[in-house]
Amino acid sequence: MSSRGTAAGDRGTAVVIGGGLAGCLAAWALHGVAERVVVVERDRYPDGVDFRPGVPQAKHGHLLLEAGQRTIDELLPGALAELLAAGATRVPLSGGLRWLTSAGWLAPYDSDLAVLTCSRPLIDQVVLERVRAAPNVEFRTGTEVIGLLGDRHAVTGVQVNRRGRHGEETEAIPAELVVDAAGRATRAAKWLSVLGAPAVPRDRVDAGVSYATRFYHRPPTPPPTPPSTCRATPPTRAASASCCPSRASAGSSAWAACAASNPPSSPRSSRSSSACSATPSSPGR
Repeated sequence: MSSRGTAAGDRGTAVVIGGGLAGCLAAWALHGVAERVVVVERDRYPDGVDFRPGVPQAKHGHLLLEAGQRTIDELLPGALAELLAAGATRVPLSGGLRWLTSAGWLAPYDSDLAVLTCSRPLIDQVVLERVRAAPNVEFRTGTEVIGLLGDRHAVTGVQVNRRGRHGEETEAIPAELVVDAAGRATRAAKWLSVLGAPAVPRDRVDAGVSYATRFYHRPPTPPPTPPSTCRATPPTRAASASCCPSRASAGSSAWAACAASNPPSSPRSSRSSSACSATPSSPGR
């Protein structure tokens, strides 16, 4: 493992920039290859399942498709069972989900495919705790990468300092491999340009869609209404909407999300503009 593309005999150190879901999964994938894995995360993790500033999208509804479930469970055997035990709900397709398409309601049928619906902090916490248990994975929280080590031919590590303390002396972390999992906050292009590397090409695809999500308290004995999703069918219905449980236990919350170019911003408008509010009669169950 080497940033110059050759195998390193001593396996060496790998640095992962960003300790979110992608960064934690990258660290886990590397921990059996690298001698040492260092995850550099700007945030400090919350105690338990909770939101954190570095993942603002976590407050929207989240679910894992079948491929995502299988991938995480292959990397972290037993992770899916941990998510289910913590309150995640596995919703079968399409027997357990009412799905309105442009062609009408999707006919119910038996399938092994399912979506896993839960909160994003729950997914993050289950993965984080597993990766934290690896003896050769080190987390540096409250720390940010401020630059790369190396030259135009190879990256040989990172420069870091404590977040918000830019006047202090920086620390160099040499590494045979650096993985950028900082997401939309990445500054890799700027750092590489400082090393004299060629400009990194950038492709951007903007679907022009924004999301609005509300969480609702479910009654102790909720009605037997399955999760539902309604897909946009322009021009008559320009928005999509979904409603799914965030935890399986009675009395917990459920989320409802609307995806549109101009999603609702208040409880009243979210009810009136719901994509499911002006749809054909639901199929019999």
